Amino acid sequence: MSDGRVVFGIDLRDDITQISYCTGPEEGVRTYSVSSGIELFSIPTEAVKLPDGEWCFGDEAREMSNIHGLPLVTDLLSRAVDKSYYRDRDSSEDSVVVSNPEKLLGDFLSFVTYLPDIPGDLEVVEVVVTVEEMKPNIPSVITRVLRRSRDDIKSVRCISHDESFFYYSLNQPIDLWQHGVLLYKFNKDVFLEKRLIISTDSIPAVAKVETVEHPEMLIYSDNEGSEKDEVFGEIAETALEEKTSSVCVTGSGFDGGWAKGTYKLMCRKTRVFQGQNLFTKGACYAASESIFMLNIQKHYIFFDENKLRVNVGIRAFDNTGCEKVIWAVDAGNSWYDSRAQKDVLIGEDREMFVVLHSVSSRNERNTLLRLDWLPERPEHCSRVRMEFFFKSVSELIIRISDLGFGSFFRSSGIVREECLDLDGM
Repeated sequence: MSDGRVVFGIDLRDDITQISYCTGPEEGVRTYSVSSGIELFSIPTEAVKLPDGEWCFGDEAREMSNIHGLPLVTDLLSRAVDKSYYRDRDSSEDSVVVSNPEKLLGDFLSFVTYLPDIPGDLEVVEVVVTVEEMKPNIPSVITRVLRRSRDDIKSVRCISHDESFFYYSLNQPIDLWQHGVLLYKFNKDVFLEKRLIISTDSIPAVAKVETVEHPEMLIYSDNEGSEKDEVFGEIAETALEEKTSSVCVTGSGFDGGWAKGTYKLMCRKTRVFQGQNLFTKGACYAASESIFMLNIQKHYIFFDENKLRVNVGIRAFDNTGCEKVIWAVDAGNSWYDSRAQKDVLIGEDREMFVVLHSVSSRNERNTLLRLDWLPERPEHCSRVRMEFFFKSVSELIIRISDLGFGSFFRSSGIVREECLDLDGM
C-alpha cells in the first residue's frame, strides 16, 4: 500500500529513455509501457519544435516530424552535456538550433516523469537517473535540469548502468545472484559481457562489475544469424566455466530470435532471463533502497571507478574528554554525490587530524592540518566549519571557514582549502 510517496528510476540515453516507479516497499517496481497490454518500454529521446514555438517529445515528436516534416532534435543528453560540439554542428547544418539544451533536456525529463499512471498527489521523494557512461559533468547537469523543471522533486541522483545492474540483481531471489551474475548487452554498436562479482571476505560484502567487450559480434549482419549464434555460444560457454547463478540478456541487438542455440546452451548450465528494462528497474531499486530502507546497503557496498573507497572523518574529543573519530563521508558513495559539513572547536594548538580509512586495504592514514592562519584565541574558543567535497574519486577538498566564537570572538571571515590525495589508500 502506498504511503503517499513515489520514487522514479530513469534510464536516460541519447536514443531512448525508460522510466520505472515504486510507491512503496510492498508495491514492487513497475516500468511504464508506451502501449497498454504490450511491454514496449522505450520512449524516443527526441524533440520537435512546433510552429507556435512549443516543444513536443517522444513518440509525439517523431510523429509530428514524419507528418509535417519538422526537424527532429536528437541526442538530448549529449547536447546538454557537450554544448559547444552541438552548437557548432547545428550552426553548420540545416537543423534546429537549440539555444538552451539544458532546458530542453529538463523539459523532456519532466515530460517523462508525468507519463506513469499514478496519483498526482504523490510526493516525488527521489529520482535516480542511470546512464551508460558516467562523464564528470553528467551528474551536475542532470541534477540541475531536473530541479529546474520540477521543483517538487526532493532528491536527484545519478548512477551508472553497472550500478543499476547491481541493484537489479540484488533485488532478485538470492539463488539468482549469490554466485555472481552474467549480463550480455548488445546494441547496434557494442556487445558487452558484464559479470557481477560479490566478495564476502569483508563486512559489508563488496560487489563490482567486470566488463569485457566482444567486437567480433559486431561484424555479422542481420541475415547471418547462425554464424552470430555460433560465436555468441563460444563466448557464453567460456564465461560459464566460472560458477554463475544466472544470466541476463538485454539490448535491441538480440531482437529477431537468432540466439536460440546459445540460449539452449546457457539454460543447460544456469537460469537465463531476457528483458529490455533492466537498467531502469535497477535505478528504481536504487531509489527505493534509500527511501524505503530495503537494507541492501547495510550488507553490500558496490564499487566502480566513481565510488569512494575511503571513509573520511575528524579526530576529536567529546564532552567527556575521550578521543573519538567523527565520521563525515562514507565509502561506497559516488565522489560527485559526496558532501559533508562538520562544525568543530579547535584547541589552542590550532591543529586538526583528518582520518582516512580504506575499506578495501584496511589502511588508515591520519593527516595533520595546521590552522596557523586562524587568529590566536584561548582553548576551545575557535569554531570552524569543515566542508568536505571531491574534485575526483582520488582528490578530497576540505574547505575550512573561521566562525569565531559567538559574541566573544567574531569571525575573521578567513576561508582556506586543503587538498588531500587519496591515491594509494
